[in-house]
Amino acid sequence: MVGNRILVAVALQRYSGITPLAVAIREVAAEHARASGVPLTVMTVHFPVAKIPEARQQTEEKLDRFITPLVEEGLEVETRIVEGSPRVMIQGVASEIGARLIVMGTHTKRGLDTAIGGTARAVIKNAPCRVVLVAPTVEESRRTREMIVPDYPVIFPYGWGHAAKQ
Repeated sequence: MVGNRILVAVALQRYSGITPLAVAIREVAAEHARASGVPLTVMTVHFPVAKIPEARQQTEEKLDRFITPLVEEGLEVETRIVEGSPRVMIQGVASEIGARLIVMGTHTKRGLDTAIGGTARAVIKNAPCRVVLVAPTVEESRRTREMIVPDYPVIFPYGWGHAAKQ
């Protein structure tokens, strides 16, 4: 059965602003929403960070800025900020809302030999619907890396265990 929503999964927390990859994800999701006539659910995963107590509010503000062009275009949009493992939460929200499609980004920290990141690979493997992956251009990837908040690789366990290995 085809669901009635498109899930847009976007990483916002560990970046200083809305990344070029996030903008590309938003554009692809908007195209699908216009073509299919279904609403969007935009989600991001928040991880409570003791050293940055204002992180939740900053994530909420970025999410509001992220969806503004979609709302201004007249698309129906709901938002969710969830806590937990991104790979688990994306699948869970997709199932909960009856998503017909997941639109998310993919990147890798392991170089060119691995084109799909671990979160994207896990979502594809267990998704309840089709998944559209948006890979950044070389320039988008460079600009996105520049926007990572410096402390996050140490204090934000992105990938659940990644920070502990550094």
